[in-house]
Amino acid sequence: MSRSEKASTLPVSVACVDDDLTEAKLVATHLISLGCSVSVFADPAKCLAALVRTGFDIVITDLRMPAMDGIGFLAEAKKISPSTEVIMVTGDA
Repeated sequence: MSRSEKASTLPVSVACVDDDLTEAKLVATHLISLGCSVSVFADPAKCLAALVRTGFDIVITDLRMPAMDGIGFLAEAKKISPSTEVIMVTGDA
């Protein structure tokens, strides 16, 4: 089996970061049901540290968080891992 074939069989790794853990866990539950490997973070700084250590294919982040907003998080995440896709969401109307 080639490296690319092995890589295609690995689950997509996703990080969900939201200061509201209920929301993050809801998203994580759905992604797990789709076969993704998911890590949940309430603290954006902890998610960034994990991104340095292990990396993620995708990060789903809230736009509005008290410690660091989604825009600041996006900037830092792209410095660490430019190839990681970042999806930003908000519950604000």
